[in-house]
Amino acid sequence: MLGEFSQKDDILFYVGSAAIGLLAGLAIIAFVASTANAEDHPDFSGTWKLNASASHIKDSKLANECSKLTISQKDSSIRLVDTDSPPVECSISGKECETKEAKVSFWFNGPKLVEMEYKGHAGHARKRRLSLASDGKTLQMEVIPITPAGDTSLLAFDKAQ
Repeated sequence: MLGEFSQKDDILFYVGSAAIGLLAGLAIIAFVASTANAEDHPDFSGTWKLNASASHIKDSKLANECSKLTISQKDSSIRLVDTDSPPVECSISGKECETKEAKVSFWFNGPKLVEMEYKGHAGHARKRRLSLASDGKTLQMEVIPITPAGDTSLLAFDKAQ
């Protein structure tokens, strides 16, 4: 008869259904996580030129120091070159890297790329937060002096390449 099932058949049915549901749920979670990761970590790669008229610069040295940025971003690392500074290449996991002049670390805070920089023996520290416009053609950089304390500058960049 069609309606006769053993208790073993019932258990197999429920376990199989639960396994299929679990696998489907895990697949959905993995898809959402990969999509969110791509949105949270935009690609900053390119050559960027300072747009002084769209910037609010509190420290006049920044205009010369950051007149041009070149950024090369990979899955787990980033290489950043300021106008007159040596290149900095570091992981984006927040792990500290050392150059001749500074200790630097990079990480993402949502869609913003954060750089923390410690320079010299005098204990100069600053944080820079980069955000990319949705069209990928403009970039904003907040420069936040920590030690010595100072006013935050907002630099605007246009993509050159």
